[in-house]
Amino acid sequence: FLSSSGIDWIFQIGQQLYVSARGSSFNNYLYSVNPENGRNRLLAIGTAFASATEVIFTGCGFLSRIWIGTSRATRGQIHYLRSEDDSTWTLERTAAANHHVYTSMAQFRGNLYASTGALSGTAAIIERRTPAGVWSTSRTGSLSTQNNKFDGLTVHNDELYAVYVANGATDICEVHKFDGSSWVVDEDLFAFGGASSEFVTGIAAGDGNLFFATTRPAGNTRIMK
Repeated sequence: FLSSSGIDWIFQIGQQLYVSARGSSFNNYLYSVNPENGRNRLLAIGTAFASATEVIFTGCGFLSRIWIGTSRATRGQIHYLRSEDDSTWTLERTAAANHHVYTSMAQFRGNLYASTGALSGTAAIIERRTPAGVWSTSRTGSLSTQNNKFDGLTVHNDELYAVYVANGATDICEVHKFDGSSWVVDEDLFAFGGASSEFVTGIAAGDGNLFFATTRPAGNTRIMK
């Protein structure tokens, strides 16, 4: 099925697994996967994103809908389906200029949170959407002179975590934490300078712990909790 496609993202809503993939024509679809027999139970839902420049990058469940964030040339977008039976995606939000991708999404304390990746000249942000449909900026990155991003939005112990990363003239790798009222830098993982800078490549909650996978361009990798 996916022999001529590229898998861009995998995410889970409840017990349902979703995969975004591109075929040889570069049409970008979201597929639902039957967990009992995934290979034979892949179902394309919604319409395709026909442009090769718009790619599904993340997703989550919120208000009983399927939400996705995409990457585009300069301004990422957020779309939703009311159910898998919907045939057409509804455009919810287009990011501000230079926020070219929505990198991660999570539901936290009744609101939807979405993080962005930003091009040089703009600081990445984490946005919040209320059930009433009001969008606002919850967190702003500290750097705008080079590409930077928030990523890995994850809920753990009733707090929201995200990673803030910049790689270039200035290297940043921080874990940020939100308790529902204020954000703090929970951990600065930039412990090695120059070419040995350490960056988070994955984040997940499990067994009561929060796990971080990291890589060092000039060294080994680590998994921390």
